Amino acid sequence: MGLKNCSEIDSAKLEQIQVAQNAARNALNSLRKCEVVELKSFQKPPQVTLVTVECMVLILKLAPIPKEGHEYWEIGKRKILSDVQFLFSLTSVDLLAVLTSNEPPIAQVMEHANDPLLETEKAKSVNTVTWAFVFGFVFIF
Repeated sequence: MGLKNCSEIDSAKLEQIQVAQNAARNALNSLRKCEVVELKSFQKPPQVTLVTVECMVLILKLAPIPKEGHEYWEIGKRKILSDVQFLFSLTSVDLLAVLTSNEPPIAQVMEHANDPLLETEKAKSVNTVTWAFVFGFVFIF
Protein backbone atom coordinates (compact mmCIF):
# COMPACT_ATOMS: atom_id res chain seq x y z
CA MET A 1 0.00 0.00 0.00
CA GLY A 2 1.00 3.65 -0.22
CA LEU A 3 2.92 5.49 2.41
CA LYS A 4 0.88 7.37 4.99
CA ASN A 5 2.34 10.76 4.17
CA CYS A 6 5.25 12.50 2.49
CA SER A 7 7.13 12.85 5.79
CA GLU A 8 7.66 9.05 5.76
CA ILE A 9 9.89 9.44 2.71
CA ASP A 10 13.46 10.21 3.77
CA SER A 11 15.74 12.24 1.51
CA ALA A 12 17.54 9.14 0.16
CA LYS A 13 14.23 7.53 -0.82
CA LEU A 14 13.02 10.81 -2.32
CA GLU A 15 16.18 11.00 -4.43
CA GLN A 16 15.66 7.37 -5.51
CA ILE A 17 12.09 8.20 -6.54
CA GLN A 18 13.30 11.19 -8.56
CA VAL A 19 15.96 9.09 -10.33
CA ALA A 20 13.35 6.43 -11.08
CA GLN A 21 10.92 9.01 -12.37
CA ASN A 22 13.57 10.45 -14.69
CA ALA A 23 14.48 6.97 -15.98
CA ALA A 24 10.81 6.22 -16.59
CA ARG A 25 10.35 9.52 -18.44
CA ASN A 26 13.38 8.79 -20.62
CA ALA A 27 12.03 5.34 -21.48
CA LEU A 28 8.62 6.75 -22.38
CA ASN A 29 10.12 9.64 -24.36
CA SER A 30 12.12 7.16 -26.45
CA LEU A 31 8.96 5.61 -27.89
CA ARG A 32 8.03 5.94 -31.56
CA LYS A 33 4.53 6.23 -32.96
CA CYS A 34 4.82 2.92 -34.86
CA GLU A 35 5.52 1.11 -31.55
CA VAL A 36 2.33 2.49 -30.03
CA VAL A 37 0.37 1.51 -33.15
CA GLU A 38 1.79 -2.01 -32.87
CA LEU A 39 0.70 -2.29 -29.24
CA LYS A 40 -2.80 -1.02 -30.04
CA SER A 41 -3.14 -3.67 -32.75
CA PHE A 42 -2.90 -6.55 -30.25
CA GLN A 43 -6.22 -8.39 -30.26
CA LYS A 44 -5.17 -10.64 -27.38
CA PRO A 45 -2.25 -8.92 -25.67
CA PRO A 46 0.16 -10.93 -23.51
CA GLN A 47 -0.48 -10.94 -19.76
CA VAL A 48 2.45 -8.60 -19.08
CA THR A 49 0.85 -6.01 -21.36
CA LEU A 50 -2.55 -6.43 -19.71
CA VAL A 51 -1.08 -5.95 -16.22
CA THR A 52 0.99 -2.96 -17.29
CA VAL A 53 -1.92 -1.21 -18.97
CA GLU A 54 -4.08 -1.96 -15.92
CA CYS A 55 -1.53 -0.18 -13.73
CA MET A 56 -1.40 2.81 -16.07
CA VAL A 57 -5.20 3.12 -16.14
CA LEU A 58 -5.33 3.00 -12.34
CA ILE A 59 -2.43 5.41 -11.79
CA LEU A 60 -3.95 7.92 -14.19
CA LYS A 61 -7.40 7.40 -12.60
CA LEU A 62 -9.00 6.85 -15.98
CA ALA A 63 -11.67 4.49 -14.73
CA PRO A 64 -13.11 2.94 -11.62
CA ILE A 65 -11.89 -0.54 -10.79
CA PRO A 66 -13.51 -2.87 -13.38
CA LYS A 67 -14.56 -6.35 -12.35
CA GLU A 68 -12.51 -8.13 -15.01
CA GLY A 69 -8.91 -7.33 -15.95
CA HIS A 70 -9.66 -7.43 -19.67
CA GLU A 71 -11.70 -4.26 -19.35
CA TYR A 72 -8.51 -2.38 -18.47
CA TRP A 73 -7.08 -3.25 -21.88
CA GLU A 74 -10.06 -1.71 -23.66
CA ILE A 75 -9.97 1.35 -21.40
CA GLY A 76 -6.21 1.68 -21.93
CA LYS A 77 -6.50 1.41 -25.71
CA ARG A 78 -9.26 3.98 -25.78
CA LYS A 79 -8.00 6.47 -23.19
CA ILE A 80 -4.21 6.07 -23.18
CA LEU A 81 -2.97 4.64 -26.46
CA SER A 82 -5.43 6.64 -28.58
CA ASP A 83 -4.58 9.92 -26.87
CA VAL A 84 -1.90 11.88 -28.70
CA GLN A 85 -0.91 13.43 -25.36
CA PHE A 86 -0.59 10.12 -23.51
CA LEU A 87 3.17 10.44 -23.07
CA PHE A 88 2.67 13.81 -21.41
CA SER A 89 -0.02 12.30 -19.17
CA LEU A 90 2.28 9.47 -18.09
CA THR A 91 5.39 11.59 -17.61
CA SER A 92 3.55 14.23 -15.60
CA VAL A 93 2.24 11.85 -12.93
CA ASP A 94 2.97 13.09 -9.41
CA LEU A 95 4.71 10.02 -8.02
CA LEU A 96 4.72 11.27 -4.44
CA ALA A 97 0.96 11.64 -4.58
CA VAL A 98 0.66 8.12 -5.99
CA LEU A 99 3.01 6.64 -3.39
CA THR A 100 1.26 8.36 -0.51
CA SER A 101 -2.25 7.54 -1.68
CA ASN A 102 -4.33 4.98 0.17
CA GLU A 103 -6.99 4.85 -2.54
CA PRO A 104 -8.09 1.34 -3.59
CA PRO A 105 -6.83 1.71 -7.19
CA ILE A 106 -3.32 2.55 -5.96
CA ALA A 107 -3.41 -0.36 -3.53
CA GLN A 108 -4.24 -2.57 -6.52
CA VAL A 109 -1.26 -1.13 -8.43
CA MET A 110 1.04 -1.72 -5.46
CA GLU A 111 -0.02 -5.39 -5.42
CA HIS A 112 1.57 -5.71 -8.88
CA ALA A 113 4.83 -4.05 -7.81
CA ASN A 114 6.64 -7.33 -7.09
CA ASP A 115 4.95 -9.44 -9.75
CA PRO A 116 7.65 -11.54 -11.50
CA LEU A 117 5.64 -11.10 -14.69
CA LEU A 118 6.78 -7.49 -14.75
CA GLU A 119 10.42 -8.17 -15.50
CA THR A 120 11.79 -5.69 -18.00
CA GLU A 121 13.42 -8.32 -20.24
CA LYS A 122 10.15 -10.26 -20.56
CA ALA A 123 8.33 -7.06 -21.40
CA LYS A 124 10.90 -6.01 -24.00
CA SER A 125 10.31 -9.25 -25.91
CA VAL A 126 6.63 -8.31 -26.25
CA ASN A 127 6.77 -4.70 -27.45
CA THR A 128 8.84 -1.58 -26.80
CA VAL A 129 5.86 0.31 -25.37
CA THR A 130 5.16 -2.50 -22.91
CA TRP A 131 8.86 -2.43 -21.99
CA ALA A 132 8.81 1.33 -21.41
CA PHE A 133 5.69 1.06 -19.23
CA VAL A 134 7.16 -1.83 -17.24
CA PHE A 135 10.56 -0.15 -17.01
CA GLY A 136 8.96 2.94 -15.53
CA PHE A 137 6.69 0.96 -13.24
CA VAL A 138 9.47 -1.29 -11.91
CA PHE A 139 11.84 1.62 -11.34
CA ILE A 140 9.20 3.62 -9.52
CA PHE A 141 7.69 0.90 -7.39
